[in-house]
Amino acid sequence: RSVASGLPTAGSASGIPARCRLPSFPSYRTCNSVKIELRYAVDSDIAAIAADARQADVEEISALGRTVVEAMSSGMQLGDWSATGLIDDVPVCMFGVVPANILAGIGVPWLITTNKVAANEKVFLRRCRPVVDAMLRSYPRLSNIVAEKNVVAIRWLGWLGFELKSETVMVNGHEFRQFRKGDF
Repeated sequence: RSVASGLPTAGSASGIPARCRLPSFPSYRTCNSVKIELRYAVDSDIAAIAADARQADVEEISALGRTVVEAMSSGMQLGDWSATGLIDDVPVCMFGVVPANILAGIGVPWLITTNKVAANEKVFLRRCRPVVDAMLRSYPRLSNIVAEKNVVAIRWLGWLGFELKSETVMVNGHEFRQFRKGDF
């Protein structure tokens, strides 16, 4: 394990293939003394994140017929890895990638955030691109859908370089847009 980040490093006995490992980020304090950390997700993170989940995330997941608790649990069980972002030791987001088609190299990235992420948006944004790069090492093609009315998520996906399809698809009576990144 990396002493700085607490995450398994290449060659460790973690059992996690090197292609599925998260980037290693040391925890650090920002200029206003906010401690930021990224680590593998644990079951106890789910309740903390669900209690303060962004309303847009709750609505989007609900439109897909699930709760945020179910979505995070499923992501942890089915994914190659899941991670939690913490601010001052409090879980504020969970994310990961789930295989869609291993032979075609397609993974499904997912993210659930809390209201605390918005208050620390710049710090959060700085950490996102290396994580997406780690996902692309696991799967050269990433694809999922986002609710048309989740404008914050759509703006963030665009900033990360995901291609957002202009046409919408209906899921359970709600409009969604496909996003993707990688070698399509």
